[in-house]
Amino acid sequence: MSEPKYPSQLAERFQIRMPDGLRDRIAEAAKANSRSMNSEIVARLEDSFGDKTLTLIGDPEGFFVSAVKQREMTEQLIAKAEALLDQINKATPSD
Repeated sequence: MSEPKYPSQLAERFQIRMPDGLRDRIAEAAKANSRSMNSEIVARLEDSFGDKTLTLIGDPEGFFVSAVKQREMTEQLIAKAEALLDQINKATPSD
């Protein structure tokens, strides 16, 4: 009896040659987005084709973590913007 295969094991594989430094840039972007290098490359390729559907190949946990981090970053930006608006309102004399 054979072991069941994961979707990532069934996915088509493609080997590429990259210019110097590109692998490091992809690794940095993947880390910043909390996903694997493979998921980063797939997401960028899908985005370049305008495909807004989400394909999770072997890394759904990484996508979830990325979505949570993006939400946290958005909430932090909103809090900073609100604090700046408060400072501006306090500094601006009212009529």
